[in-house]
Amino acid sequence: MEKQKKCFKCNKQKNHNEFYKHPQMLDGRVNKCKECNKKDVRDNYAKTVDEKREYDTERYRYSIPRILNHKYSCIKTRCIRGRSNGKKYFVTGKPFLSKEEFMEWAYSPENMEVFLSLYNNWQRNGFDNKLSPSIDRINSKKSYLIGNLQWLSKSDNCKKYNK
Repeated sequence: MEKQKKCFKCNKQKNHNEFYKHPQMLDGRVNKCKECNKKDVRDNYAKTVDEKREYDTERYRYSIPRILNHKYSCIKTRCIRGRSNGKKYFVTGKPFLSKEEFMEWAYSPENMEVFLSLYNNWQRNGFDNKLSPSIDRINSKKSYLIGNLQWLSKSDNCKKYNK
């Protein structure tokens, strides 16, 4: 017969293997069963999910390298998978610049100046989504390649796309 242990949370006797291992406990297992442990984790996550999202949002907004990495990731997704948020993109399967090329382009003085101007305006306006910096393809019939990229605000990019 398997060893039994009582969960301090639900007060049920359960098999030893229904408790997570923990080397610092006398019997090598935690005192709360896996089921109760998982429930506590879910409950705690539900209580703090908004705080975590806000923290991640703030961390993202104030980190230019994170923003640029995210912009490149979006380019890659559009070109490789072809769908983002249910939208189908023209650039699916087309060649696109490497991450190194993108970063070199983004950090070039002339492009960084435009980006920072858009970024500062976005920040001054409380990070209004429509004012966020956006990568635009100058010629929408071409892919994301050097010479076909520019920074625009998201609203200007949408206006251009919807013409």
